[in-house]
Amino acid sequence: MGRGDLCPSFGPLREIPYLGRELTLQIVRSPLPLERVFEREGALVIQIPGSVPPAQVPGHTRHLAERWLKAQARHHLQIRVNDLAGRLGVTPGPITVKDTRSRWGSCSAKGHLSFSWRLIMAPPWIIDYLVAHELAHLRELNHSPRFWEVVRSVCPDFKSHRVWLRAAGDRLMSW
Repeated sequence: MGRGDLCPSFGPLREIPYLGRELTLQIVRSPLPLERVFEREGALVIQIPGSVPPAQVPGHTRHLAERWLKAQARHHLQIRVNDLAGRLGVTPGPITVKDTRSRWGSCSAKGHLSFSWRLIMAPPWIIDYLVAHELAHLRELNHSPRFWEVVRSVCPDFKSHRVWLRAAGDRLMSW
């Protein structure tokens, strides 16, 4: 698709980070006025109507890829919150997925959970760590040793996950 859309940390948009792996971007022009985005055999297929001018294809592609990632994040995070909340014996409030660049997640005093949609680009074990971290706040609304014991109960290797986030998190946040 030519140069592709430039992304600060990823260069031309040729691959999409998703659940800790890279999906190869495939752009398909359609004679129909339909936009479709789906995963197939290690690729993210983006179908763009032929009526979109070639100069607008990179920006349109990025917009559709981001919209797809956000939808995947909402779905995946809801599943992981439900599973890990059951294991921790907590009842979370509503979940929102936001466009944040400074925080992976948060938990309000009322139990409302918020996550960055960019989390869907991280490996599943990182997602589980961050979900466990926010859910642990439903038992300990602080970062005390008791809080970390709650996190450890469902994520024994949480310290290595924190190291991974420090090393790779900025790259994902810049997407």
